[in-house]
Amino acid sequence: MRKRDVIDHWRAVAETLTAAHGTARLSERELDELFAVQSDIRSDLDRRDDVPRPDDPDIVFVVDALAALAFAYPADPSHPWSRAGVLARVARHLEAADDYLRAAALFDDEFAAGHGLTGDEDDWARGARAHAARCLARGEQPLAAASLLSAIAAADRPEIEREIQASLERLARHAAA
Repeated sequence: MRKRDVIDHWRAVAETLTAAHGTARLSERELDELFAVQSDIRSDLDRRDDVPRPDDPDIVFVVDALAALAFAYPADPSHPWSRAGVLARVARHLEAADDYLRAAALFDDEFAAGHGLTGDEDDWARGARAHAARCLARGEQPLAAASLLSAIAAADRPEIEREIQASLERLARHAAA
């Protein structure tokens, strides 16, 4: 099946869910299929040398699919983490920051409950906050980015501080223009 046909299939599923007026939801089988399809498309995107446009149909589909998966599995940090990575790649930095912060909170929950898959969920949470701070700085939100510095591993701070400084400089140039 061609990628376009696959994406069209999932658009039809969205229409069916909409027509059900909130009385239907994706089955476990459909969620498994959706996960596999978006994963394949993300792999294709990762192999590309160019930076796709934010309105690239593959990007739009993957962002949509990962949001649906995050809604279906609200305690799983992997979906907002993955979605954030896709959003950051296409310079949708503020949305990416929100998803990284959601992932960080979910990693924190897993760490606190002691039922995480890897046992280093606290490291994943700090990493997600570092990515969020980077995205906030790139999205011209230096104060928000700086507010996260205390929650970021010391080794990551210098690079993020440079991103914050670059953001401040861009904002100063815009204000002077």
